[in-house]
Amino acid sequence: MCLTHEGKASVRRVSHLVTAAFLGEKPQGICVNHIDGDKANDNIENLEYVTHSENTAHAYRTGLIPGNIGENHPSAVLTEVAVRDIRARLERGDLKKEIAADNGISASSVLKIERRITWKHVT
Repeated sequence: MCLTHEGKASVRRVSHLVTAAFLGEKPQGICVNHIDGDKANDNIENLEYVTHSENTAHAYRTGLIPGNIGENHPSAVLTEVAVRDIRARLERGDLKKEIAADNGISASSVLKIERRITWKHVT
């Protein structure tokens, strides 16, 4: 949308105007996310402020950005179910070495899953 004030034009997205009106001004480094993925749906119930990382993860989860991440990656050894199981076992205190052996991966891979360096899109 193009707004004009005192002869100066400013282009603003409707979603940004709506969130500013109902949620307050957008903090620096934050994005406006369309919860249902429909950029034409600028209803306040469909809008939220998120980090860039959260916005990207949402786009992958909802299929807005198709990608070869997680189990869709050609070299993936694990599934999302296995990653959730690994995280559950880590929370229970199971040894990384045992978890790694049970899943056919290295202990360093288990550590990367635990620290969300890899498989960070899996909640």
